[in-house]
Amino acid sequence: MVASPDLMPMLLHLKQASDLHTSRVSQWLILEQMKDAAEASRLQELAAHYRVKRDAFQNELLKHFDGLASWELPPGGLFFWLRLAGDIDTSLLLDEAIRNNVAFMPGEPFFVDKAMRYPALRLNFSHAAEADMQRGLQTLAGLLRERFQ
Repeated sequence: MVASPDLMPMLLHLKQASDLHTSRVSQWLILEQMKDAAEASRLQELAAHYRVKRDAFQNELLKHFDGLASWELPPGGLFFWLRLAGDIDTSLLLDEAIRNNVAFMPGEPFFVDKAMRYPALRLNFSHAAEADMQRGLQTLAGLLRERFQ
């Protein structure tokens, strides 16, 4: 963790209170990995692998979601966050998407005000093969188009 020196003691106390310290074995394993010169190379390979998947997902979003949602290319992580162009209940959309073998995370659970509907989707790009991305996003876009008409 990186934090200002005046904040670090308080963060340390919060961590200690929440889990009574991290296992020494886990700490040792992480330290050994961090000291391993090959670890940096492995992390760069992983980042490159997921960048290719992210870019392929972005290309499919551009093909299928034009006018349906807005999003930004994520600089890190494994998800795209889409803000839908229309006001729909994403939990109902999820039920129908699952019946069509497509899954996503509705936006509502990410917001404090549970009464406010937030038409957004969190989409994971890390697991799907490119053909599955194409099929899944095409299916999901079709379901959205039906609702927006």
